[in-house]
Amino acid sequence: MGKNKNKILIIDDSEVVLEIAQETLEKAGYLVATAIDLKQFEDEIEKVKPDLLVADIKMPEIFGQDLCSLLKEHLGVTIPVILFSDMDVEELEVLSLQSNADGFVSKGEGMDALALKIGTILKS
Repeated sequence: MGKNKNKILIIDDSEVVLEIAQETLEKAGYLVATAIDLKQFEDEIEKVKPDLLVADIKMPEIFGQDLCSLLKEHLGVTIPVILFSDMDVEELEVLSLQSNADGFVSKGEGMDALALKIGTILKS
């Protein structure tokens, strides 16, 4: 399957982040769906059946690392999850490990770093 076929679902409570991430990832050749809250995320995950999830950590309804843990440990979801946050990189790494995430990217690294991480994970 070529990378043009890979579907990415991003959940973040910032419309600006969602727009920029979607634009960047679509330019990189991915099909991108977004969700601004948990309800929209639940709808989109069923509809889109993504190949990879990107989850912001600091969201009002659920923290990204908790969402990752819930999906992987309790619901048996096997698709990769990347945590995406403006947190300190060391703290982000710890949360990523604790939640069984497949990777993490600091928002400070930018959207190109996110696209690169997604490409690396989907190729492995």
